[in-house]
Amino acid sequence: MLLFLVLAHTAQAQLGDSLQVNLVFIPEIKTLLEREKIQIPSQHTSPEQIRLSLQKIVRELQARAYLAASVDSVSVRNKQYLAHLNPGPQLQWAKLGIGNVQEGILDRVGYLERLYEDRPFDYRAIVKLQESILEQLENNGYPFATIRLDSLRIDEEGAVNAQLNLNTYRPIYIEDIKINGTAKISDTYL
Repeated sequence: MLLFLVLAHTAQAQLGDSLQVNLVFIPEIKTLLEREKIQIPSQHTSPEQIRLSLQKIVRELQARAYLAASVDSVSVRNKQYLAHLNPGPQLQWAKLGIGNVQEGILDRVGYLERLYEDRPFDYRAIVKLQESILEQLENNGYPFATIRLDSLRIDEEGAVNAQLNLNTYRPIYIEDIKINGTAKISDTYL
């Protein structure tokens, strides 16, 4: 679905020679932005502000699971800026499988399967989950563990299926700590 933004370019007398540029949305884009609660300034004083607003729109859409959102082109005609905005499909979790991650680890990091089924895809939530799992492993003798999404599939409707894939590698244990000198260090710090 390709949608358009019309950026009207008008000068106002009270601003002297400065430029005032207004964003005017076609109904489909306006509805999408309102539904996603994306606030965009309605007036701009330079083409640079337009560029920054368009970047903000794209970032906001991507943060709301429209990962393919992009401004495909911007053209100027008759003192109007025309931006071709393609939001792409909103990705939804179909399922995030636990793969080879042990249930005990998932319980300790607060993993809830229902958060990754039939909900908008949230990349930040995946990163947070992965970081929590790695922190849990690092604190329990696996400082070189890695985790990634495996068997990632996105269907035509934007439904995401994936599995967690964990490599713990060898555990690292510290058997003995020897302190040289006369320093007094509490066991809690060690």
